[in-house]
Amino acid sequence: MTLLAARCVKVHSGNRNLFPCFGNLLFNAFGAISFSAHRRFLAGRASYLQRVLGSAVVAYKGVYRLVIGQCDIAGKEGHAGLIEEFSSGKARLLVGTQMVTKGLDFEAVGAVAVINADALVNTPDFRSSERAFNTISQVAGRAGRRSSGSKAVVCVQTRQTDSPVYKFVEAHDYLGFFNYEISQRKQYSYPPFTRLIHIYIKHRDSRLADEIARAYAQRLRTLFGNRVLGPEVPQVSRIQSLYIRKLMMKIEVEASMKKVREILRSVYIGFHECGLSGIKSAIVYYDVDPC
Repeated sequence: MTLLAARCVKVHSGNRNLFPCFGNLLFNAFGAISFSAHRRFLAGRASYLQRVLGSAVVAYKGVYRLVIGQCDIAGKEGHAGLIEEFSSGKARLLVGTQMVTKGLDFEAVGAVAVINADALVNTPDFRSSERAFNTISQVAGRAGRRSSGSKAVVCVQTRQTDSPVYKFVEAHDYLGFFNYEISQRKQYSYPPFTRLIHIYIKHRDSRLADEIARAYAQRLRTLFGNRVLGPEVPQVSRIQSLYIRKLMMKIEVEASMKKVREILRSVYIGFHECGLSGIKSAIVYYDVDPC
């Protein structure tokens, strides 16, 4: 596997070539080529996949190509048709999101490139390293299957070449990654050593949403101490006319969730009884063991 720093393969906002360093390295492998870009990086950037394709077209002139994305597939038959074109060799270049990484078995894929892998590694979720390791390992596994002795190439575009995730992927070290990841989760009190509870406060008034969230955090910290984190503004901070604030609790797996539930209920009732500003028109809900 080759790790390419972002200074070699830069992603620009315009229609510039994204592959100045991928070029010969990838196509010298002959066979088919698959580009994968993480969907979180594509979210909100409707034209990004098209820009990736446009750069690939410039780099590989005259090569018949396919694009796979959520909007390109009309049911199972549409998906099967695209996969068949690539499997048969009619299409030599496959560009897509994570959909190209899962459950596909191609012959003669000579090279795989993962564009902006950091978008997955840096997702604000304690499982982001695990998911990045799984996804990159999966897409890397598309290359070199049943090849006739030729060596396949896997390239990962990153700004963080010293990230432990990429080191373990490069070494195919599943056990090493597990030991590293489980030690990190134990150190910072994440599952499987704790259970997580996300508390969401929704309100039509952003100021009141902030005040209620702060009141919750203050009260819960008197009861649970440093097990309470937040409040914070989540990635999705507003749905329609409702502003959202979020708190997180880390509860030991040995603790009684029934008792925790009773305490949370009493806090909610207490805020209503004391007339906390805005609480009656707020929506408060809990997500236990969020997936």
